[in-house]
Amino acid sequence: MILYKNLYVGNCLQKNKDRVIRKMKKGKVVLRLFCVTLPLGSHGLLEIYPYYELQQNWLKEQNPTIVGIAKSREEAFLLVQEIVGEVYEKTGGFDVDGYLKLE
Repeated sequence: MILYKNLYVGNCLQKNKDRVIRKMKKGKVVLRLFCVTLPLGSHGLLEIYPYYELQQNWLKEQNPTIVGIAKSREEAFLLVQEIVGEVYEKTGGFDVDGYLKLE
């Protein structure tokens, strides 16, 4: 699992983000956490997974890049909206992967 250096964090996690990120780096359980990742396949812009799913061996092997974390699925959707909106505003396109790798 790779954590994006400028990680997008949902409003509900702002207060505890450092503690949550520390737990994630150690591979510990974090309850009620949703992760926004770059697509694991060749299609799509972003994907949302509950954190516990990313702990499964078959997903760990794919080494997902986490670009955002949120307390709920709804908040994760808002993060996706924010990220895609920012990419479109700055580039005029939807190359999220390219934009995030340049930053």
